[in-house]
Amino acid sequence: SDANIAAGNFIFDIPSANLNAAVINQGTVTVSEGGFAAFVAPYVRNEGTIFARLGSVGLGSGTNFTIDPHGDGLVSFEIGGEIANALLDEDGYAREALVSNVGRIAADGGSILLSARGLDRVVDNLINVEGIIEARSVGFENGVVVLSGSGGPTRMAGTIDVSGDDAGETGGTIRADGSSVILENATIDARGEAGGGVVEIGGQVADSGELSTAHVMLDEASAILAGVIGDEGDGGTVTLTAENSVVVSGAIDATSGAEKGTGGTVTVKGLSDTTITRGGPQAEAIGGDVSDAIISAQTTVEEGAEIKAVGTGGASGTAAGEGGSVTIRSSDTTLVSAKVDLRGVLGKGGTGHVLGDKVGLLDGAEIDASGATGGGVILVGGDFQGQNDLIPEATFAYVGEDVMLRADATDVGDGGKIIVWSNDSTRFFGYISARGGVAGGDGGFADVSGKEYLDFQGFADLRADLGETGELLLEPTDITICTACAAGTVGAGPVFVEGGANATSNLDVAVLLAALDGAAVTVDASGGGGGSATGNIAVANAIDNTTNTTTTNQLTLQAHSIVILNADITSDGDLVLTSINGGTVTGGGNINLGTTGNLDITDANFTAVTLAGTVTAGSVNIGHGGITGVTVGQVTTTGTQTYTGPTTLNGNLTSSGGAITVTGATTLGAAAVSIDATN
Repeated sequence: SDANIAAGNFIFDIPSANLNAAVINQGTVTVSEGGFAAFVAPYVRNEGTIFARLGSVGLGSGTNFTIDPHGDGLVSFEIGGEIANALLDEDGYAREALVSNVGRIAADGGSILLSARGLDRVVDNLINVEGIIEARSVGFENGVVVLSGSGGPTRMAGTIDVSGDDAGETGGTIRADGSSVILENATIDARGEAGGGVVEIGGQVADSGELSTAHVMLDEASAILAGVIGDEGDGGTVTLTAENSVVVSGAIDATSGAEKGTGGTVTVKGLSDTTITRGGPQAEAIGGDVSDAIISAQTTVEEGAEIKAVGTGGASGTAAGEGGSVTIRSSDTTLVSAKVDLRGVLGKGGTGHVLGDKVGLLDGAEIDASGATGGGVILVGGDFQGQNDLIPEATFAYVGEDVMLRADATDVGDGGKIIVWSNDSTRFFGYISARGGVAGGDGGFADVSGKEYLDFQGFADLRADLGETGELLLEPTDITICTACAAGTVGAGPVFVEGGANATSNLDVAVLLAALDGAAVTVDASGGGGGSATGNIAVANAIDNTTNTTTTNQLTLQAHSIVILNADITSDGDLVLTSINGGTVTGGGNINLGTTGNLDITDANFTAVTLAGTVTAGSVNIGHGGITGVTVGQVTTTGTQTYTGPTTLNGNLTSSGGAITVTGATTLGAAAVSIDATN
């Protein structure tokens, strides 16, 4: 109004009487350096060229607007009022958008705002960008581009460029929101010579804390670039946020400088279900972070997708060349069949989290957190035994047959940590590798567990050429080790299967033997005791580990209550039996550990040990000061034998290379008993 202008208030609050009023630029508009250009009407379209170096350009659809010539950046231009009716062109046809750019807008070192406020379904898109928008950096002045669609979709099908190509320049900032944000054949460029910029797609209603964007889609022909063009610098930040769904089929790149710097951060964030499947896209944050993929109804990275957080630089201090971090997370279902690359080319591998209530790695998924100086960390469904309060725990977890989880040390260093966890049931058919470095280092650690139920039919390679083999921990509740008794057919049935507190898991002998070829294996039922599940471990069929390539890896059976040996165990590695709740060892199976394997049943929680079968081992150590009884049959060793507590001997004790020590009351059974400690 005239009164506002006279008072120095640039508030334009009188709506046009023409509901279809339009501002269309088909020519060239040049604003003086640092100046401002505003195009405001119910319908605004740029078909020509607008220049405003170090200045600001605003295209806005609304019924009123405010300009603050003393403002800083985008606060100088605000759009108010909603467009409540469909807009018609001069021929009576509906407009395709409220704000549209099919030409070129350039405000290097400055800011560009495209803003529209409309009721849902007034037009196909509130904002439509098919042309070129440029706000490239000028020295230390970074450009800013904001597309703000309130009440309807925002579509990007052209190029938005806030890059900084010259020496020392970093990328600028791009923000886009709307009820949905669609990128179709779009290029979003926030790269910088000395550092990547910021790209935020989707987001919150201003000052409300509520998500304004229900859907975000990045198609296979689109790319978001926030990496480093030069040799040194940190990758930028890319955030995709939606309330309902995020679909990523294109490329996301937040790569660090090749010689120095850390990778950027890529965040895909929502509320409910997450699906990432293989496709053509890449999401790169080399040396950095692809994190917080928290998705609403569904997040899809189409089949063939590749998410990268690879550390390549080697001159930036202690973290030089380390992999970054990736978190793919939902509050309900998270499904991934993409490739996630977290390698540390010169340093340690990165960190990968796949989290949700129901977490599935489907066939084709691969997470690689290998590193030259050590493997990284991969958490699927939770952290070790669900004990990390900062990591949410899955109820169900599934890892398909054609899935690879890798955290190897590729030079000198230890293998990493890989966890697959659920509070109810876990089905695992995939492959784990956390090998020690080829030039030195120990194997890593892997934990595949279902707190109530575990169907493990996979393999873990935790070996080390020049170090100690790592440990594979399998944690069900009750479990039976048996022949040809796999719980389910690979790939058959639903992805997620409820176990429940009364479920008994089966571990096939062939699967266990294969696991022992690649790792020391601990079968841990110590979390049992819920419902009718007692946390027992039963060996129902013979285990013969002497045919394996690696025969000396240790087998540990840790029960909540009872270890039942109803069949033979044959191995050249150590055998350790433990309990955490006053359990017992019982059964008539023979134990043959050859001349190199040692038998250890000294856990203080055992109340009694009864071995009716024969025992052959390098050394035997059974019992403890508080045990109520130790009963053994024939025992033959090449080393020492130690029995602590009240001991009943029902067979000959023979040692060809060490002392035989019995501490406590000793009872000779009905059979003739001789004790021979030759050496």
